[in-house]
Amino acid sequence: MRRAAISFAFALAAGCGTTGDYAGGAANLPDWGGGTFAPIAADPAQSWNAPFVLQQASADLADPDPIASGAAISIWVAVARPGGFAIARADAETLDGGFGALAPALSADAAWEQGAVRGPSVVPGAPWLMLYAAGGAIGAATSPDGAAWSKPPAPALTADGGDEGASLGAPAAIVVGEKLRVYYAAAGAIWAAEAPLADFQAARAPAWTRLDGDPSTPARDPIVRGVPFGGALDRPFARAEPTVTGAIRYTLGFSVALPDGTSGSGFAASFDGISFAVQQTPLLPLAPASAAPALVRYGDRPLVFYVGRFGARDAIAVAARP
Repeated sequence: MRRAAISFAFALAAGCGTTGDYAGGAANLPDWGGGTFAPIAADPAQSWNAPFVLQQASADLADPDPIASGAAISIWVAVARPGGFAIARADAETLDGGFGALAPALSADAAWEQGAVRGPSVVPGAPWLMLYAAGGAIGAATSPDGAAWSKPPAPALTADGGDEGASLGAPAAIVVGEKLRVYYAAAGAIWAAEAPLADFQAARAPAWTRLDGDPSTPARDPIVRGVPFGGALDRPFARAEPTVTGAIRYTLGFSVALPDGTSGSGFAASFDGISFAVQQTPLLPLAPASAAPALVRYGDRPLVFYVGRFGARDAIAVAARP
């Protein structure tokens, strides 16, 4: 089907003339990136085996984190290695042209990481930041260019031992003013905390403030607790972008544990980054199962990168609105 490649080219040519915003959810909250996505169909212009845009014959891939810049896309993924996970990066000049080879980005070389680093969430800047999951905590690495990373010997954020339980899952980081906000999985829900961005820029221990998803209750609440079609939530992906009216639109994608033991994908959106309207239906088809949705604006079109099964391996696929 040639239509997919043509629509990508048109969206990039159109640039920022439109925003792709849609209204919906409780209190008219935004659902850009929401709705229902379908795996991209094969096209002669593509150099990859649609919908799978990135795969390894000898390793499972997980936790995609894409960043688009014009026609180009860089993606960070977790790569299964003997005994654990490492984080790697691949780059594409255009989506149709496909990604190049995976290059090592971060390895588990600290004792607290327990042999595995995964769940990358990359924030471009000066320096670049990468939040990641390891050893039941969240680490923070910095880079001058998004390629070579350094990290302190200790985790940046650990579980509170109370409502969050004893272990944190994968993070999703965004910049909110002068703060770095991190949404993260814990105890089957999505929680949030923020710290001064200057703490990371100065390579000092961040001073975290944990956020309450519902200040009207006496206890601290998660940001997103669940969805009607599944169970525990994991692997969030976050974005904060301005709308044409100047409001900030916060979007969250996340994995959802399904009743059959597989994983699906959910979506939520907000105008304040705290009170989220949860989409009542899956973001991606539940059969075959899909997980770890990562939403990205490619030109003017929302895409979802996700983990799916390619033969005997987990690989990275891409979906668009039908």
